[in-house]
Amino acid sequence: MGHLFFCEGYLLGENKILQTKNREQVKTIRFFSVTEINDDIVLPIIHEAILLDQLKNKKKPTSLQA
Repeated sequence: MGHLFFCEGYLLGENKILQTKNREQVKTIRFFSVTEINDDIVLPIIHEAILLDQLKNKKKPTSLQA
């Protein structure tokens, strides 16, 4: 069994395979074997998570000023 965890999953769009398990922020995708992973469903979610992470990191200052 395996899981994909999205620490800020609450920012992701709604998707029936994302599970919250009574958590407010983290969402997961659970699978029991590699053959259960459907690339057509999982890859867009991972792509969205990457884009959200990149947007979040752009808002942070890139260097400290003395």
